Amino acid sequence: MFALVAEAIGKLLPVEKICYVAFSHVEADEFGALNDCLATAPGAVLRTGSHVLRWFDAPHVPHAGECGFMLETETRTLLCGDLFTQGGDGATPVTESDILGPSEAFRSPMNYYAHALHTGTVLERLARERPQVHECACTAALGGATMLRALAQALGARTVAAAA
Repeated sequence: MFALVAEAIGKLLPVEKICYVAFSHVEADEFGALNDCLATAPGAVLRTGSHVLRWFDAPHVPHAGECGFMLETETRTLLCGDLFTQGGDGATPVTESDILGPSEAFRSPMNYYAHALHTGTVLERLARERPQVHECACTAALGGATMLRALAQALGARTVAAAA
């Protein structure tokens, strides 16, 4: 699928000018073309210079044990991978429209969330970081903490106290 992904990226910028490549967890659909991507854009390594990124461990949220998310602290951009996965061609790179409805419609038939006991707690911790933009699979969206809390509610996730 790398050829299709590279073609889509090319509509926004030349692929070889990619600066950063990151993954929230290891799966073939998100990770499988890493070597192809790095071969095309060898400068795509984590040398941020002007950006400060914070990592948040999120095991099993939404599914893989090694999941985690990054937040760019100045722009409050949450790199949130599969939290709001949507099908489609990603023709709208940034939207103020609802992303939860389309995401839930996409997720529901597969129900790929782990439904971990701490899912609500993880989503609330991310919400407290006040993200302004969610960089999701197939689109980016404005929605901030409200969108994360709405996702927790849609999943029936509860916030639980941390074990002592």
